[in-house]
Amino acid sequence: SGDIFGQLIETSGALAGPNVPVSASPFNELAPSVAYAAATDQYLAVWWGQPSGGPPMDVFAQLLGPDGTPAGDAVRVSESGAAQAFTHVASNPATHQLLISWPDDRNAEGSSTDVFAQLIAVRPPVIQVVIDVKPGSFPNSINLGSTGVVPVAILSDANFDATQVDPATVTLANASIGLKGNGSFMASFEDVNSDGMLDLVVHVSASALQLTAGDTQAALAGRTFEGRQINGSDSVRIVP
Repeated sequence: SGDIFGQLIETSGALAGPNVPVSASPFNELAPSVAYAAATDQYLAVWWGQPSGGPPMDVFAQLLGPDGTPAGDAVRVSESGAAQAFTHVASNPATHQLLISWPDDRNAEGSSTDVFAQLIAVRPPVIQVVIDVKPGSFPNSINLGSTGVVPVAILSDANFDATQVDPATVTLANASIGLKGNGSFMASFEDVNSDGMLDLVVHVSASALQLTAGDTQAALAGRTFEGRQINGSDSVRIVP
C-alpha cells in the first residue's frame, strides 16, 4: 500500500520540519493535491484511494493544521463504486470554500468519463467582540415603544479592528441598522472609549428591536468585509 505524506517548505525553499504523515490507510493512496484555506490557516489535502485493493477508487480528504499535522480524521468525499482518480482542489478565500474535482466513471459510458466536484466549507471561527449599548450610559435603558434610535458601539482592540465590520450585516436583537435620509447607514467611526482606536458606532430603531420586557441582554451579530462572523452582547434594561 502507498501512504500520503506532506512537507512544509519555507519561503526560502528550505524544509520546514520533518515529513508529515497525512494518511496511512492499509490500501493504496495516490495522486495527492493540496490547497490552503487562509481564513482558518489550514490546508486541505485530497487524494484517491483503493480500499478494495483495486477498482473502484474513492476520493478522500484531510484537513491539516498550519504545521501540516492532521486536524481530525480523513473523510471519504465520494464513494461512487466506480473509478475516480486524479483529484484536484482549489480554494476560494472570498467564500471560505474549497472545490474538489475529479474524473469519474460512475455513469459507465465505456471509454469516456465525466467530471464531478464537491464544495467543502471551511468556516473561520466566530470573532467574539465587545459592544457597548448606549455608550456613556448605564444601565442601558431602552423603551421599545420609542420612535428614536439606540446607539451601539462595536469596540476595537489590539486584536480586532471594528472599522472592518460591514454595517450592512450588523443587527442588534435581530434589528438592522437604520438608514439616513440619503439611504446610507446610520454608522460612523468614533473612539468612544478613548483608547486611541476607532470604534464602529451604529444606530438601530428602538421599536425594531426583538426584545421583551424580561430581557436583560441584547445580542449583536454581523460580518467583517472579509466575511468573518462577529458576535457580541451587552446588558439592557427594558423600560415602559
